Amino acid sequence: MQFLATATITKPEQLVHYAELETAVLNQLRAEGTVTSAYRYTAKHGVVGIFQHDSLASLKAEIERLPFVSEHLMTFAYDEIVEL
Repeated sequence: MQFLATATITKPEQLVHYAELETAVLNQLRAEGTVTSAYRYTAKHGVVGIFQHDSLASLKAEIERLPFVSEHLMTFAYDEIVEL
């Protein structure tokens, strides 16, 4: 299943403390095939991406590995999508 994920950053001032670990975990999720693509907005705080997993519940468990998510600095909204 594929999902369009949009994230809102709730505490941008605290991101610097977790940025290095966030990048490392994001790279792991990319290597594992969970994160197909991820983009940062240029004009506001937040990200958008295409994620892939067996179910929404299992995807959420994997995304919880990201420090920004586990530390409640960023929250995601998910929509299942299909290719045209």
